[in-house]
Amino acid sequence: MTDEEKDAKQRILEAAIRLFARQGSSGTGMRELAREANVNLAMINYYFGGKQALYEEIVQQALSRLLQHVGAVLTNGVTDDL
Repeated sequence: MTDEEKDAKQRILEAAIRLFARQGSSGTGMRELAREANVNLAMINYYFGGKQALYEEIVQQALSRLLQHVGAVLTNGVTDDL
């Protein structure tokens, strides 16, 4: 994956997080998401296969980060990093 492709994928993820947080996934349209991420609609489907899969990717990444923090706390004791 090229840097430009990584950048587009990251912009889609960040735009989706912002819009989903404000409007929910059901209240966010794909065209609105594409406009916010400055990509065309086909790119969202190419990278994620649709809005549901994009939502699932966001949740999976958030859970992965949370589990990393929990693992660090269990290994190293309580931290203020959370």
